[in-house]
Amino acid sequence: KTEWFSSKEECILVVAKCLSENYLVADGKYYNGTTLQEVNKRYASDESWYLKVNNVMEVIAAKILLQEG
Repeated sequence: KTEWFSSKEECILVVAKCLSENYLVADGKYYNGTTLQEVNKRYASDESWYLKVNNVMEVIAAKILLQEG
């Protein structure tokens, strides 16, 4: 199903809700664990998706830390 979002924020919230409800809870439809690597097994066909997500999160965390510094 294709979704169109009115903003980046809306897109992030919708995807986060989907991940939370379907991948990150034990009774979720695609639950396989809560780590990025475990979610990767049922979420993405790219076996290194979890590494890419982790790298993006490290960049975001570093920017936040610099702003707080």
